[in-house]
Amino acid sequence: MKIIGLDHIGIQVKDMEESIRVYSDVLGMGLMHREEYPEVHMRLAYLRGKGMTIELLQQTEGNSDTGFKHLCLLCEEIDELFEKVKEANIPLLHRRIQELGDTRFFFARFPAGEWIEFLERKKV
Repeated sequence: MKIIGLDHIGIQVKDMEESIRVYSDVLGMGLMHREEYPEVHMRLAYLRGKGMTIELLQQTEGNSDTGFKHLCLLCEEIDELFEKVKEANIPLLHRRIQELGDTRFFFARFPAGEWIEFLERKKV
Protein backbone atom coordinates (compact mmCIF):
# COMPACT_ATOMS: atom_id res chain seq x y z
CA MET A 1 0.00 0.00 0.00
CA LYS A 2 1.43 3.33 -1.03
CA ILE A 3 0.27 6.92 -1.43
CA ILE A 4 1.72 8.20 -4.71
CA GLY A 5 0.67 11.85 -4.51
CA LEU A 6 -2.14 14.37 -4.69
CA ASP A 7 -4.60 13.66 -7.49
CA HIS A 8 -7.06 16.56 -7.11
CA ILE A 9 -8.93 18.88 -4.78
CA GLY A 10 -12.74 18.84 -4.93
CA ILE A 11 -14.74 22.05 -4.59
CA GLN A 12 -18.56 22.15 -4.48
CA VAL A 13 -19.99 25.04 -6.54
CA LYS A 14 -23.45 26.53 -7.09
CA ASP A 15 -22.88 27.85 -10.64
CA MET A 16 -20.68 25.57 -12.75
CA GLU A 17 -20.36 27.93 -15.73
CA GLU A 18 -19.37 30.92 -13.60
CA SER A 19 -16.87 28.82 -11.64
CA ILE A 20 -15.27 27.48 -14.82
CA ARG A 21 -15.05 31.03 -16.17
CA VAL A 22 -13.33 32.34 -13.03
CA TYR A 23 -10.86 29.45 -12.74
CA SER A 24 -10.07 29.74 -16.47
CA ASP A 25 -10.05 33.50 -17.03
CA VAL A 26 -8.74 34.70 -13.69
CA LEU A 27 -6.43 31.85 -12.67
CA GLY A 28 -5.45 30.66 -16.15
CA MET A 29 -6.49 27.05 -15.61
CA GLY A 30 -7.57 24.95 -18.58
CA LEU A 31 -10.79 22.94 -18.73
CA MET A 32 -9.76 19.29 -19.16
CA HIS A 33 -13.20 17.71 -19.41
CA ARG A 34 -16.72 17.57 -17.99
CA GLU A 35 -18.77 14.66 -16.73
CA GLU A 36 -22.42 14.34 -15.83
CA TYR A 37 -23.98 11.68 -13.59
CA PRO A 38 -27.78 12.14 -13.67
CA GLU A 39 -28.33 9.08 -11.47
CA VAL A 40 -26.65 10.88 -8.55
CA HIS A 41 -27.63 14.43 -9.64
CA MET A 42 -24.02 15.55 -10.10
CA ARG A 43 -22.07 17.51 -12.70
CA LEU A 44 -18.27 17.57 -12.64
CA ALA A 45 -15.64 19.67 -14.38
CA TYR A 46 -11.90 19.14 -14.15
CA LEU A 47 -9.53 22.06 -14.54
CA ARG A 48 -5.77 21.77 -14.81
CA GLY A 49 -3.16 24.25 -13.71
CA LYS A 50 0.58 23.80 -13.48
CA GLY A 51 1.01 20.64 -11.43
CA MET A 52 -2.54 20.52 -10.04
CA THR A 53 -6.10 19.52 -10.83
CA ILE A 54 -9.27 20.99 -9.36
CA GLU A 55 -12.54 19.06 -9.57
CA LEU A 56 -15.61 21.30 -9.52
CA LEU A 57 -18.78 19.53 -8.34
CA GLN A 58 -22.31 20.83 -8.79
CA GLN A 59 -25.41 19.10 -7.46
CA THR A 60 -28.23 19.38 -9.97
CA GLU A 61 -30.97 18.70 -7.42
CA GLY A 62 -31.46 19.78 -3.83
CA ASN A 63 -29.40 22.08 -1.68
CA SER A 64 -25.77 21.52 -0.89
CA ASP A 65 -23.00 23.35 0.86
CA THR A 66 -20.38 24.98 -1.30
CA GLY A 67 -16.65 25.26 -0.85
CA PHE A 68 -13.87 22.78 -0.15
CA LYS A 69 -15.22 19.22 -0.22
CA HIS A 70 -12.34 16.78 -0.31
CA LEU A 71 -8.70 16.06 -0.97
CA CYS A 72 -7.98 13.13 -3.28
CA LEU A 73 -4.82 11.08 -2.81
CA LEU A 74 -3.62 8.81 -5.59
CA CYS A 75 -2.64 5.40 -4.27
CA GLU A 76 -1.57 1.88 -5.15
CA GLU A 77 -2.90 -1.32 -3.58
CA ILE A 78 -6.22 0.29 -2.65
CA ASP A 79 -7.69 -2.94 -1.24
CA GLU A 80 -4.98 -3.10 1.43
CA LEU A 81 -5.40 0.60 2.22
CA PHE A 82 -9.20 0.23 2.50
CA GLU A 83 -8.77 -2.58 5.05
CA LYS A 84 -6.22 -0.58 7.03
CA VAL A 85 -8.53 2.46 7.21
CA LYS A 86 -11.47 0.23 8.19
CA GLU A 87 -9.43 -1.51 10.92
CA ALA A 88 -8.48 1.91 12.32
CA ASN A 89 -12.22 2.65 12.75
CA ILE A 90 -12.03 5.68 10.49
CA PRO A 91 -15.59 6.34 9.21
CA LEU A 92 -16.14 5.36 5.57
CA LEU A 93 -18.68 6.86 3.19
CA HIS A 94 -19.35 3.48 1.52
CA ARG A 95 -19.08 -0.10 2.74
CA ARG A 96 -16.91 -1.12 -0.19
CA ILE A 97 -14.52 0.32 -2.75
CA GLN A 98 -16.38 2.11 -5.54
CA GLU A 99 -15.59 1.72 -9.25
CA LEU A 100 -16.15 4.31 -11.95
CA GLY A 101 -14.60 4.13 -15.41
CA ASP A 102 -10.90 3.39 -15.05
CA THR A 103 -10.78 4.23 -11.33
CA ARG A 104 -11.40 2.56 -7.99
CA PHE A 105 -11.89 4.82 -4.96
CA PHE A 106 -13.26 5.29 -1.47
CA PHE A 107 -13.87 8.21 0.89
CA ALA A 108 -12.94 8.31 4.57
CA ARG A 109 -13.69 10.99 7.17
CA PHE A 110 -10.53 11.76 9.12
CA PRO A 111 -10.37 13.06 12.73
CA ALA A 112 -10.72 16.79 11.98
CA GLY A 113 -13.84 16.06 9.90
CA GLU A 114 -12.04 16.29 6.56
CA TRP A 115 -12.99 13.92 3.75
CA ILE A 116 -10.10 12.16 2.05
CA GLU A 117 -10.70 10.32 -1.21
CA PHE A 118 -8.26 7.52 -2.01
CA LEU A 119 -8.10 6.78 -5.73
CA GLU A 120 -6.39 4.06 -7.72
CA ARG A 121 -6.26 4.13 -11.49
CA LYS A 122 -6.76 0.73 -13.09
CA LYS A 123 -3.73 -0.55 -14.93
CA VAL A 124 -4.32 -1.05 -18.63
